Amino acid sequence: MFRGKRRAIALPHAHVRAVESHSKGGAVRSAKLKVDLVSPGGQSLVVAVHSHGAADALCHRWRDALAQRAWLCFYTGAPGQLHHLLGRPGLIRTRDEQARATDAALAEAFTDLNALMGKAKDLVGLAERFRVEASRQHEGGDGVTEEESNAFNSYLLSLGIATPVTKQSAGALFHSELARQLCDFLAKPLQHAGGNMSLADVYCLFNRARGTELISPEDLYRACVLLETLGLPLRLRKFDSGVMVIQPAGQTDAEIAGKVEEAVRASGPMTAVDLAALWRISLPLAKEHLTTAERAELLCRDESFEGLVFYPNIFAC
Repeated sequence: MFRGKRRAIALPHAHVRAVESHSKGGAVRSAKLKVDLVSPGGQSLVVAVHSHGAADALCHRWRDALAQRAWLCFYTGAPGQLHHLLGRPGLIRTRDEQARATDAALAEAFTDLNALMGKAKDLVGLAERFRVEASRQHEGGDGVTEEESNAFNSYLLSLGIATPVTKQSAGALFHSELARQLCDFLAKPLQHAGGNMSLADVYCLFNRARGTELISPEDLYRACVLLETLGLPLRLRKFDSGVMVIQPAGQTDAEIAGKVEEAVRASGPMTAVDLAALWRISLPLAKEHLTTAERAELLCRDESFEGLVFYPNIFAC
């Protein structure tokens, strides 16, 4: 604020109450500024400042700065503590605050990394548990429980797709690349669903794995139509009732009917609800499987007020 040949004095703007310009004339040799200051003790001081010929312009700009109180954008503390932010102490304080902010960001990042490592550790342990239990099951012991199976499937779905195909990355090849990625993704879920999944279930699972890169039902349908065209091991099938499913390209109705007959003979008379719960598939798809086995003359139906129940066909030749 005040500058001489050998030294300069700086005062915070919070101490300035008013500024007036006194143009040169009469006994006044040069234009001066009269600055009304308020000391930290509350006393009022008046200081004359030489402006070196630019009193009016300097006074106008100074008044604008006081009216806007621009210094409050950088400092909101008490005027008496402003010296902590100036000079070497201010630089040291700023550097320390930046270092603390960096340490906090790194600590948060490592916390997230530790959580991710903990999830990976749980997944590895669960996979090892499945391997041991599967070997015991082959040797005649008890198998994996349903709760553990659901937990394992949940972990797999939570992993998601690392690099989902998008329209920006694939361009004109979006639907064909989406079909290839869908084929790779459905390898495990189709095994758990008995080889068939409804298009609605596929849409939900696939979008969940893609995270924020969601696709529309139309994009999924167009990708599924291309499965067989691209020579991939999956295909889209539409039943007479309108239900659309994804199934292996080499799967036939006779194979599905044989599996349904084995399930009915092992578990007894079965409704569509029973088969859906047993194979963990949707209700419309379970009904299609039962009617497929009926058309193959492997099952027969009993329709009553209790509902539609399918039995093994003991009358088949």
